[in-house]
Amino acid sequence: TSTIVGGTASLIRVFVRGRAVAGDTTLNLPGATFTGQTITVKDANGDAAADNIIVVAPSIDGAASDTLTFDYQARNYTWNGVEWSRT
Repeated sequence: TSTIVGGTASLIRVFVRGRAVAGDTTLNLPGATFTGQTITVKDANGDAAADNIIVVAPSIDGAASDTLTFDYQARNYTWNGVEWSRT
């Protein structure tokens, strides 16, 4: 499990690669940040179908988590002032 720190950058890219141990990877998005900040999560290893990448936040489009399940999949999350939106 890793926590992504929001900081002040308008775009943050997270490439998940080099996982030495098989199994799901969990990434925690920050709870609140500035409106418009976007975090991109990418399966750079190409193994998300077997070892999912689970993105967790207080709210992502009303849900507590979102899961990348396809090899080389990427997804953007944008803070709308209330919650993270999948974009």
